[in-house]
Amino acid sequence: MKQIVLLRHGHALGIYESGAGEDSKRPLSETGKKQAAASAKKLLELKFSPEVIIASPYFRAAQTASIAASFFPKARRCECAALASGNGPAVLELLELELKNAASALIVGHQPLLGTICGFLLGSESFNFTPGSFVYLKLKNAGTPYESELVEFFSPQ
Repeated sequence: MKQIVLLRHGHALGIYESGAGEDSKRPLSETGKKQAAASAKKLLELKFSPEVIIASPYFRAAQTASIAASFFPKARRCECAALASGNGPAVLELLELELKNAASALIVGHQPLLGTICGFLLGSESFNFTPGSFVYLKLKNAGTPYESELVEFFSPQ
């Protein structure tokens, strides 16, 4: 059974607060870094270990993925521009491709796309991901149509 985790990036500083100049360059706040670490620790407790970590190229998501990767050093890393552009079908296509060779994947991205993908995989309404939260799913069928089981929904304090 394939396993995936959809993880929203941790809390990020605002454009003006951070001096980033544009949304894609906003960094995590200290709270966001703690949220990312808390989620990664929770995944370890759940015995989830990704073979691949797929992240949005936006800085806050890349930082979240790097923090998670420090807990899962054997995981291969890749970037997916579709996670930033909101292209759900492209994300699902990449996920399907990655899961042909991997049993587990950690996807780090943004709301509302992650919520929409989660709802699609569970055959339900869209999920509301708060910063640093994740959904852990077991895919009974990793091809179309997807059949999944919700293992855990976690939101760090």
